[in-house]
Amino acid sequence: QFREIKAGAERKRLVEITFLSRSGVTLLVGTFSDGAWTEDGGRWLHLTTADGLLSNRIVGMVAAEDDLLVASDYGLATTRLANLATDTPESGQSRFLSVAALPSLSSVVQYGGKFVLCKDNGETFGLPTDVDLSHLRRTIPATWNRVSVATGSRLATLEDELWLLSSDGVHR
Repeated sequence: QFREIKAGAERKRLVEITFLSRSGVTLLVGTFSDGAWTEDGGRWLHLTTADGLLSNRIVGMVAAEDDLLVASDYGLATTRLANLATDTPESGQSRFLSVAALPSLSSVVQYGGKFVLCKDNGETFGLPTDVDLSHLRRTIPATWNRVSVATGSRLATLEDELWLLSSDGVHR
């Protein structure tokens, strides 16, 4: 028996889900065209480009320490988790800080002390998790590791292993 989950006081339908995860008690939901949603203790928060995300097409989210890293098909943005506790950011302030514009970004996961990023074509790169997220743009190289010649690449972690899923097969 399934029951549909609807967000916020407006009971908005969550459609075109691209990402679902939990960090502690917080539910993280990404959509194909409607940005990201978080739910904590029955309180829903809707996050979009108006909040500083680089795109409303969410491909991954990682909560690490005190920060939330959101990956869209156009790049990375970050915010302090404490910034999600209020309904609106301070006047004139964007809730998210742009980390880097990365067109064709297709996923992000946390694995082995790194944020591992993947592009649609199977290129991957790992960023250390122990640096200030606002300074990550300086550590992203121009050339990434090529895992395969693929399209539709996505990363997944399963039982402490990193997986790359793509049109070219499954790589571990």
